[in-house]
Amino acid sequence: MQIFLAEHRGFCYGVKRAIDLAVSSASQGGKTYSFGPLIHNPQMVNKLAEQGIKIADSLEGITGTVIFRSHGVGPDVYDQARQQNLKIVDATCPHVKRAQRAAAALAKAGYTVVVVGERHHPEVKSIVAWAGDNAYVVETAAEAETLPSIARLGVVAQTTLAADIFEEIIAILRTKAGELKVERTICLATQQRQQAAVALAKRVDVMIVVGGKNSANTRHLADLCRQTVCRVYHIETAQELEAEWFFGVQAAGITAGASTPDWLIEEVYQKMSELANAEMAKLEQGSIIKGRVISVKPDEVFVDIGYKAEGVIPRAELAYPMPERADMVVKVGDVIDVFIDEVESADGNVVLSKLKADRALAWDKLEQAMAEQRPVEGQVIEAVKGGLTVAVSGIRAFVPASHIDLHYEENLDQFVGQKLQFVPIEVDK
Repeated sequence: MQIFLAEHRGFCYGVKRAIDLAVSSASQGGKTYSFGPLIHNPQMVNKLAEQGIKIADSLEGITGTVIFRSHGVGPDVYDQARQQNLKIVDATCPHVKRAQRAAAALAKAGYTVVVVGERHHPEVKSIVAWAGDNAYVVETAAEAETLPSIARLGVVAQTTLAADIFEEIIAILRTKAGELKVERTICLATQQRQQAAVALAKRVDVMIVVGGKNSANTRHLADLCRQTVCRVYHIETAQELEAEWFFGVQAAGITAGASTPDWLIEEVYQKMSELANAEMAKLEQGSIIKGRVISVKPDEVFVDIGYKAEGVIPRAELAYPMPERADMVVKVGDVIDVFIDEVESADGNVVLSKLKADRALAWDKLEQAMAEQRPVEGQVIEAVKGGLTVAVSGIRAFVPASHIDLHYEENLDQFVGQKLQFVPIEVDK
């Protein structure tokens, strides 16, 4: 599997500037607070906390230095900080500062201001605070449709907004305003990151988007990538990666939101490289691994196990009892546990057994179910002398006639073929 990194990814200028200012301020000693999380990345925020930068949700009662985060704050917050004699470190992103000034200038010029973005996002809240009391926030085209007609309308955008969403909303606002003035405050770096992510997503089978789940720009990246045909996973750390995401994958891509540090991206890249090589390096006869079903024929199943050759499961090795057709047990796309019977057969394939993997894994499950007196499902195979033969996860089990019902059942054949719940009372490998 080849792994590609998006050309534009990770920290933008504004976020890097905020981090550098915060670290420099904390290194000077004294109490240092960030007014809200400095950026939308929990892992980076935790690292800053280790350097003595605490988070304050309010200015009440704090002393020393306050850092205004990259998302910015309203004018009233500056006033309060000055009144409390706090040392202010203004880490507001320059692009956000520009949007704030644009909103304030529009309001001063007599325009009703519309801020296009997520109304609960701290950046949008800060822009609205500079726009005055009569500003609107519009998140979607549907919301734009609900606005009344307005004589003079001024528009600014959340800096991380997707450009296509902005243009769609602007088209609607043109029908609402006698005069429309648009300040295009979307950050160029945001557009570059989004375009690079989509371009890469069109070339790969799987796209990994790295960044805080609370990061608007990272969520936008994931949403844009999902508009292509590849599978997309939004993660915060390398520990969230799953091996099965990459079964059968020839090419995978990585991009990251503006608040994602390089070291997190590198950890994801290294973990993906390890997962890509793991099965090829550790394929051993007798081991149990996971694979993805890629083809189902009547008498055999082909499985991708991340090896140079495909794995093959004969119908007899799919389940107990043996099914009439392979598609009665699995379908294309299923991720299953398989036992490696033969690393390379005469025809160049790896011979696998789902039945043996199920049996090996079932013993522990049965022992745990017995200890907890928890039921398991089994299929009745046949009626035999003294009871029933039952298949449980590929293991042949026996149910004494006296344990079938509260009352004695003379006709045991009636149970054959049924799937019933049983509680294990004895497990002996």
